[in-house]
Amino acid sequence: MRQPRIALALVLVASAANAAEITFQAWSYHMPAEREFYDQLIADFEAAHPGDSVRFELGEWDDAHDTIAGWLDTGTGPDLVVAPDMWLAEFADGLVPYVDDLPAELKAEFFEVLLNKATYQGHTYGLVWATSTKALFYRTDLFAQAGLSHPPRDWDELLACAKRLHHWDGPYGIGIPVKSTYESTDNWYFFFWSAGGEFFDESGRAAVNSPIGVASLKFYRDLARRHHVTQPEPTSWSRKETRQYFIQGKVAMHANGPWVVADIRSTNPELPYAVAPLPVAPDRAPFEPRRITQVITDHLIMPQHCREPELARAFIEFAYQDRYRQQFCELGMVPEKKAVAESDFFQGDPHWKIFVDLIPDGKFIPLMRWEPIELAAQQMLHKVFTGRQDVRSALDELAEVMDREVAAQSGGQ
Repeated sequence: MRQPRIALALVLVASAANAAEITFQAWSYHMPAEREFYDQLIADFEAAHPGDSVRFELGEWDDAHDTIAGWLDTGTGPDLVVAPDMWLAEFADGLVPYVDDLPAELKAEFFEVLLNKATYQGHTYGLVWATSTKALFYRTDLFAQAGLSHPPRDWDELLACAKRLHHWDGPYGIGIPVKSTYESTDNWYFFFWSAGGEFFDESGRAAVNSPIGVASLKFYRDLARRHHVTQPEPTSWSRKETRQYFIQGKVAMHANGPWVVADIRSTNPELPYAVAPLPVAPDRAPFEPRRITQVITDHLIMPQHCREPELARAFIEFAYQDRYRQQFCELGMVPEKKAVAESDFFQGDPHWKIFVDLIPDGKFIPLMRWEPIELAAQQMLHKVFTGRQDVRSALDELAEVMDREVAAQSGGQ
């Protein structure tokens, strides 16, 4: 009569001996129900893999770069980490290019342009975990009250709309972020790119200080310092804070990503608003106007110090099932998988559909060691918006940083 108990005990001991654990680090996008998604995903995976476990941490992006760099330098830290595309070239030596070995049929489920965002020197270092395009959010009721029949299509119309909409005590015409954060530089890049600007010319030299770069930054700065159609002191505002002001009804326009749609529906569902493509530059010299959006991707990467690579791979394939990617993207991200993008949720709602439709117009940060350039760009914006430096000399200094960084990465002197 005791034999079944002994057999059960042996099974439990064997299961415990074979049990494995991985650690997974993600960073918060401050989307409603974000933590609940991760908790349910991990609970489902553990139920499907009895005895195995996932220890999960959800951190803040502010110190993510240096934290990940420290883990890779010391060979410690999580087995799976979410990291943005612009850090992958810097971190590549410490990563496993596990995407190279994934089944071709799985990789075919992704938009190719997004799958390739993690490809560096012939290897692909991570699947897309979060994708965003950017568009212009605007208050339809305020536009109607001001007699404006459509959202701005170019910068001239943007300025004219902002002037009509702006009130000194709010709502402000347009919200722009200039606080020294990663997102703030992006919002200037929208203007730079839509004017035809490129970070580097055909010879590989920095081109941010080109006539297009100077004109686009002057226009962006003048929204605040000359025309006074923005919120007060943009240098103290992040994009997250600008977004909250829009949701609270205190800003008439601002450029942001799809997570704002989910945020509005969660916190202020009665807000009358619409979404439109980012305005392009006026059709005059030195501009070469083009419709653009910025595509930012974060990727699920596997450090070389991963202790349980087989379990990590099993978790990756589990987490990228369509149903989980649908759930995650509905929180406020653009789908990276074709089947999810074709769902009724994303195709049937005009607020969401525009972010999916803009993917072909995407512009990207170059896949190189971008961190020193990013920090220099943040400092440049702050000096320009506080009047400490003129646009031309500030962009010349940024171009010097970019050229030095390119030379260093290519082995030049």
